[in-house]
Amino acid sequence: MRRKDFLVFIFLTILIVISLAYWLSYIEIPKYSKRFIRLENVDKEKYDYVKRITNNPIFKNNKVEFYVDFINWQSTVDIRGNIFINYGTLNSPCLDFTIYHELGHLQDGVRDDQIKADYFSVAVLGPDKTFDCVMWLFNRSKGRLGWYTRLDVYARLFAIKNGLKSKEDFERYMTNDMLKE
Repeated sequence: MRRKDFLVFIFLTILIVISLAYWLSYIEIPKYSKRFIRLENVDKEKYDYVKRITNNPIFKNNKVEFYVDFINWQSTVDIRGNIFINYGTLNSPCLDFTIYHELGHLQDGVRDDQIKADYFSVAVLGPDKTFDCVMWLFNRSKGRLGWYTRLDVYARLFAIKNGLKSKEDFERYMTNDMLKE
């Protein structure tokens, strides 16, 4: 009797799994969770604005999708070319900086180099606006940055003011400056 109950249980479990798989094949699973909503569905005017920014010839990769991130406090980019804009940044005076900076990360050879990504913003907005926006983001972080990240922000600000284009330029500049002393 026990063996028969066990076989019935196995049969029913397999039937449920097959039914569930069949049912799931007909529903559309979203690309991202509800935490991310396409910018065009949140604010069409802002979406049109950031799409115009992507048409700047300085960017090689302008096939970008924009999402609004309702949880993360900073904007990010993924390897597929999607930009996730923090909801708080969406209505800030630094939205253009954020877009230029994140687009900078999508260019060849930039990846995690914040100074190179900032340089794309400097090239379009100028050093003063870029400096002000990096400061705005830094102040907005409200202590969520570790000491290493704070040093990185200081390096970014220094690089912007001194026209440095990459982390290597910054390291070369600092090494030469230290050798002079």
